[in-house]
Amino acid sequence: MVLGYRAASYSIVPDSLGALGILVEIGCVYDSSTFPVRHDRYGIQDGLRVLHQLSTPGKKVIVEWPPVGFRGFVIARRADLQAEEGGATWTLERGGAERRVQIAHRVDQRRMLLALPAGVTRVTGLAHYDAPAIDDDRLPPGERETFSCLAQELGLRALPQEQAVQRVVQHLQGFTYSLWREAPPPAGLTPLADFVTRTKSGRYEYFAASAVLLLRAAGIPARYATGYSVMEYSPLEEVYVVRARHAHA
Repeated sequence: MVLGYRAASYSIVPDSLGALGILVEIGCVYDSSTFPVRHDRYGIQDGLRVLHQLSTPGKKVIVEWPPVGFRGFVIARRADLQAEEGGATWTLERGGAERRVQIAHRVDQRRMLLALPAGVTRVTGLAHYDAPAIDDDRLPPGERETFSCLAQELGLRALPQEQAVQRVVQHLQGFTYSLWREAPPPAGLTPLADFVTRTKSGRYEYFAASAVLLLRAAGIPARYATGYSVMEYSPLEEVYVVRARHAHA
């Protein structure tokens, strides 16, 4: 089921807000297509920069999530608010839910402000990273020999965890970044094994996966994570721009 949508190139402008009514008709509960900026090709100059309910020309209502930094809708901690399920659920007001919206939010240094639409009665499913599990120590059978030998060569098991991490970083800093492979891996080598033993050149997935498996081979629980490395700032819109090429791991 599709719950939300973002129009290509932020093409929802004041003259095309009626298109959001179609999203409501097909079952979407939120949209992220309006850009509250001044621009010659797109944007709604006086649009809200916070999560809000938006009425379409056809009198339909949808939750609008502008792709910019949230401002407002801060819920103060009250004495009568009690966490449930180990902090994963908070009941703000008693009453049944008319609709549900799924929100993903980045957390910096374990602190965040969660912007909520007006009328929210319950927040549930606040996910966080669990403690290391057995899968965080596991080496794939096809990679075990290569990474165990390399971890031993680097002396990782004899180091404290922080020093072992730094040793892995220093080792991979001697590699080069490349978007291309000149040839398939030799027979008997996986692409990752070829990366750490022969070519020492590859994309970010190779660096991230190799770091994870080296740490696991050293007995340090590690996880592979993906996201975006956002560095491009637009002074015109006063926002950071996230592009597909910013994908990272």
